Amino acid sequence: PEDADRICQSLVITFTDEADGVYSGDGVRLEFENGWALIRPALDDPILTLRFQGRTAEDLADIVELVGEQLPAEMAAAVRTLV
Repeated sequence: PEDADRICQSLVITFTDEADGVYSGDGVRLEFENGWALIRPALDDPILTLRFQGRTAEDLADIVELVGEQLPAEMAAAVRTLV
């Protein structure tokens, strides 16, 4: 849980000036002109749930890549397989 909170806080700090909207609470939601990313701790497991949406497939790939680059290395590698 501490790692999940640390990762979410790091994303808030990193994207405060880059994203169109940054909302935190139970995780973090990053809103961009062309889509969004949601990263939050799972309720019953020690994992993070990541969700992404883009207006187009290219927008989606851009958001996944942009956010994925800010995650810890082992998570970033897993996220890159989504693109």
